[in-house]
Amino acid sequence: MTDKVLEIKGLNVSFDSTLGSKHAVKDVSFDIVRGETLAVIGESGSGKSVTSKAILQILGKTGHIDSGEIMLHLDGTKVDITTLKSDSIEMRRIRAERISLVSQEPMSALSPVHTVGDQIKETLFLCNQGLSEQDAHQQTIKLLSQVLLPDPEVLINKYPYALSGGQRQRVCIAMAIASRPDILIADEPTTALDVTTQAEILELFAKLQREINMSILFITHDLGVVAQISDRVVVMKDGEVVERGDVRQIFERPEHPYTIRLMDATRRLEMRSELKKPFELANADVKTPIIDARNVCKVFENGGGFFKKAKSWWRWTMFLWWYTRANHSVLWVSPAPVSPLWDVPFSVWVMPHQARFNTMIQVATWISIWSIWSAKPKTTCLSTCA
Repeated sequence: MTDKVLEIKGLNVSFDSTLGSKHAVKDVSFDIVRGETLAVIGESGSGKSVTSKAILQILGKTGHIDSGEIMLHLDGTKVDITTLKSDSIEMRRIRAERISLVSQEPMSALSPVHTVGDQIKETLFLCNQGLSEQDAHQQTIKLLSQVLLPDPEVLINKYPYALSGGQRQRVCIAMAIASRPDILIADEPTTALDVTTQAEILELFAKLQREINMSILFITHDLGVVAQISDRVVVMKDGEVVERGDVRQIFERPEHPYTIRLMDATRRLEMRSELKKPFELANADVKTPIIDARNVCKVFENGGGFFKKAKSWWRWTMFLWWYTRANHSVLWVSPAPVSPLWDVPFSVWVMPHQARFNTMIQVATWISIWSIWSAKPKTTCLSTCA
């Protein structure tokens, strides 16, 4: 295996704080070969994610690379990422085309105010600025189909909140592979998913790796996932690499004491345990249950929103705006508590030569107060227990 796409040599990363500098990554070295899956394992705080952030130069304002090399092989040439600024054009181009990231929590990685299709199209436009809107739309549908999402023509117009956790993770993967990167960094992408969805995501990674021939840097603490998908393994502890080797050697013949403890803990989890004896109320000391729930109805209050509670106030607002522009004067508005009608809510006096801005603020304030005061919440029974 000589076709290396990334080499890390003697990487040291620190973070500044009010209490001093914290050395997070210490003399880390490893390489990634094209088409392989390299797993980085270790407990929380061992420096796995910090190493991946250093590769992408997204350490933040307090983080900085002290020393070392991160050599990226690009079409026969080598680029040292440590010499590039995080906001430089070269580094942005590397993040857009060469190295992609799939984060642990897809909901925080996706924009809640943009549709799934718009977010994937943005990635496509960054990689190919001459791409037309129609071509980008077709490629987005193709990417959603490639990550095995159902009905991509419909899903392309949905927002992230309307998708399940597994579907959101697949959208993040589609965004990551849109540029057909050389390296895909997967930072614990299956941690927040259920077992069935996790297996589907892992199969998807293997499928896309074969199709694109990309390398995967898989960061996780799940040794079962490591054994399933990895070719080689790097073990980290306290910011240092304590052991590296192929996956079979790490699992069957670990050498470092920390790795041995990890494997022993895994084997203990795999041992069969005795089944818990079912609880029998007849043999229990307490003959009556502590809680007895019957005919429970769950109710949520829904006021219907501001626009539903005060639709007619928009007519008043538009009238005030029109009157102000037409007469170059402003209205002073106050509520009329004697009037029960929605369409006659205010007593209005013309007060010329006043500031328009202040008047509109008063109008908005009274509208808000009235809508809250007159709101009649609606209730909906969602479920019933018997």
